[in-house]
Amino acid sequence: MTWVIGIPTMFGYGVLISDVQATVSFPDGKEDFHDVVQKIYPVGEFAMSGFSGDIETGFMFTQALRDFMSSRSKGGWIPDQLAREWGKRAKELYSKLPEEKKRPFSMIIVAVDPIADNGSKGQPKSFVAKLKAPSFEYEASRVHSPLSIGSGNNKQVYLDDLERIHSEPEKLMQMEVGNQFGYAQVLGVVLSYDVFRNPHPGVSKHLQIALVTKNGFQINPLNFNADIGLPHEQKIEMPELVKNWRDFDRKMKKIYKDDKYSWADAIAKG
Repeated sequence: MTWVIGIPTMFGYGVLISDVQATVSFPDGKEDFHDVVQKIYPVGEFAMSGFSGDIETGFMFTQALRDFMSSRSKGGWIPDQLAREWGKRAKELYSKLPEEKKRPFSMIIVAVDPIADNGSKGQPKSFVAKLKAPSFEYEASRVHSPLSIGSGNNKQVYLDDLERIHSEPEKLMQMEVGNQFGYAQVLGVVLSYDVFRNPHPGVSKHLQIALVTKNGFQINPLNFNADIGLPHEQKIEMPELVKNWRDFDRKMKKIYKDDKYSWADAIAKG
């Protein structure tokens, strides 16, 4: 359960935004929520990915995508070719999982084309695709049209945000004038405040934002002060995050060591 959003822009970069919450589900239906998981990662030159669904699978497939991208040493990947070919490989890998491990799982890939430009002053062309188990057939997005995965898609106010981004892109695009990455900065602020003011089980109030460019990657926390000047003012700061399944497993074992619930019986979703 999570919310991960990818948006290609006309400004030579792609945007990837994710919450950091893990939902731990027990056999009796009890659910706990922990803001502990980084879900967005560089996976190769000019590309990043994010995941939702089963956390163990998410970490596994993030590494598998990283390995897959590194298998091509010359020329790099054209983004839509990457999504198509990775989809075939991911489908194969998923089909080989034990039946009990074939849990709901989705990925978003955000990339910039190493060759093609978008026709806007020679800016690199950015690309976003989402893939969902078990078929992993990809859906691609047009410029400034967001794609999202996770339980955030069940919250209407979040979907309304994405619809505004899609239908009124000019308002955010103006933020880029004289301010590189201004589009992404304002986008992050808008989504952060809406998630904070409209909480949804499984989606954290803590968000990360990543920019994918031909010059590298940026991953930053969307920290902010909420309700400034009011008695209930809050400082929203990113907690420490785990970045692999081993560390996540260790953290959960520590949390549930003295709890009546057994971590061994739980399923963790992001």
